[in-house]
Amino acid sequence: MRDFPKIAAPTFIEDPENAGPYEAKHTPHIDIEVIDDIAEVTVTAGYYVTHPNETGHFFEWIMIYAEGQPIAHFVGSPEVLNPTISVEINLPPGTVLEAMVHCNLHGTWKTETTIPGG
Repeated sequence: MRDFPKIAAPTFIEDPENAGPYEAKHTPHIDIEVIDDIAEVTVTAGYYVTHPNETGHFFEWIMIYAEGQPIAHFVGSPEVLNPTISVEINLPPGTVLEAMVHCNLHGTWKTETTIPGG
């Protein structure tokens, strides 16, 4: 029987603005602007502290989830200096959004928020 790689749970930092540089460098940031019923969601990797994004150390991807379901995906590379994804979504206020980023050396990091309004 073939062995499959084990996937570790994402690292979640409760307060990235007060985290150390290693944690802050990897924790994604979610920004939401709601106009009418449309939410513009922007996820930035390396927001709190700049991540190097160079050959051998870079963000491989960014994912956005709504209530646990994937809704957007960005594929990164060493050439992408400021990995960011921005999408407009039509989901109700209170919907839980999660952002995950994956560093090729330091694994998957996550943050979450809810769509404001209501």
